[in-house]
Order: sequence, then C-alpha cells, then structure tokens
Amino acid sequence: MISSSHLATVRWGDRSALLPKSMTYAFSLQVRAKAVGQQLTISAKAGRLFHLLGDSLISVPEGARYDVPFGDLVAGRGEIGSPQDPLSPRLRMQMSASTSEVKLEGDPGQQKDLILMDSNGVIDMGPSVGFQEGEPRPAQGTVFLATKFETYMPKYRWLNRRQLFGVGRANRITTRTGSVLDSSLVIDLDLYAAA
Repeated sequence: MISSSHLATVRWGDRSALLPKSMTYAFSLQVRAKAVGQQLTISAKAGRLFHLLGDSLISVPEGARYDVPFGDLVAGRGEIGSPQDPLSPRLRMQMSASTSEVKLEGDPGQQKDLILMDSNGVIDMGPSVGFQEGEPRPAQGTVFLATKFETYMPKYRWLNRRQLFGVGRANRITTRTGSVLDSSLVIDLDLYAAA
C-alpha cells in the first residue's frame, strides 16, 4: 500500500525539456456587447464567426482538416470582474452562433444549426480601468480566452472535442445621446487549436 508520506518523496516525472506543442489559427470571433456595469449583453447580429482569410477548411496541428464555422451571433451574455472585485480582469462570455440563413421558429436552444460557446479568460485594459457602475470612459486592451463549444451539426462536431485559445483586442466605446450614456465593449479574437 502506498501512503501519503511515500507520495511526497516520489518525483513527478523526469522531464528536462518542454512538451512538444504547436498552435494553428482556426477562425476568428468578433463580438459587440452592451456593457452595463460588469454585465455584458450580446444581441442578435452583434458579432460573428469567420475566417480572416476566407478559408472554409483548416488543418489542425495533428494534420486533420475541418470545416470552419461561419455565422452570426444569435445571443449571449457575459460578465467582467466580480461583485467583490470590479477591477478584476476576469472575463466570462456565453454565446450562441447560427450557421444558417434560415430563421427557425421556437426555442433557440432546440435549433440544430447553433454553435454554443462558453469562454473564460482575462481582459486587461490597464490597472485602473474597472467595469463597476458609474460613468465609463473609453479604453482599449487585450483579451485572452479559453473556449468550450457544443454543437449538433456533424460538420462542426470537431469543436466539441477541442478547446480553442483566443488572443485578441478589446475596445470600450462610449456614446452619449442627450443625458443617456451607452457603453459597448468590442472584442476581436483569433482562435487557435493547439496540440
């Protein structure tokens, strides 16, 4: 029997070099979210999935080829920071994209042409830029995300088995209409497959 005191003396691996890895560009994501305090709301057609070079197939590092998803965002939400720490760089977004031009009736969760995306990461717009309630000011910075996908469509099912990594930019834009101040967050990400 192995005791916990014995485990503490066993070395973990004999590696002396980094694990081999590579990353390949998969596709891009563009999002425009309405920002109210720390909460983000993504409306229909307020973003899209696309390939920057217009390619319809990609090759991942292992050599497999997959279809690139193209489509508009249908809906989404997100949050920056936390109620306890509005200056936190934490970013979470949940979105759905439709790859069909056909408008289906009924519950969006039952539509078979959807790609659901859940992402967690960080957004850095400087040490003093928070997303708490109040008068926001324009700012720009970087975004890093890890994504998880879910889809029923056979040609995009490869996304269910991959975690893509996003690297991109964020811009907070403010506009005033009379006494109303609106704030939007525009995020442009390139998503990469790693192996």
